[in-house]
Amino acid sequence: MKWIIIVGIIVLIAAGFGLARHLSRSNGVEVTDDWPPEVKAQVEASQALRAKVQAEYPKLFLELRQCLFQNDPVGINFETNTDEYDPEVGTIIPRLPECTSQNDVLNVVHEEFTKWFGADVAGPKTNYTDVSEDIWKIWKARETQTEH
Repeated sequence: MKWIIIVGIIVLIAAGFGLARHLSRSNGVEVTDDWPPEVKAQVEASQALRAKVQAEYPKLFLELRQCLFQNDPVGINFETNTDEYDPEVGTIIPRLPECTSQNDVLNVVHEEFTKWFGADVAGPKTNYTDVSEDIWKIWKARETQTEH
């Protein structure tokens, strides 16, 4: 009986984090007091980080948003939902300074998509080769522009 209760608690916690991941994907989600505190905190933290990154790197944010939307690595481009990849852009940009090659970008992009969508939906790393190449080019062009 003890194990059933423990497993039930684990399932509830996992479901809460899954809900937070799903709900935090949208910038316009209204956080309510009906949510468990840990879900509420995760959604608010995700939205705050995304807003900070977008304010700090507005042009880069828009470029990567467009790049992901056009490449559409997980098939969520429905032509009108151009902000659909904002959560991923918000977590990819802070990691770009650690990248020294297109392969590093490939690793970062795949890791972030796996985090946001789960391994099954994200799929294999090879699905991100083209988009990571495009992101690397955007990132390198930005470095060149800021040096001159």
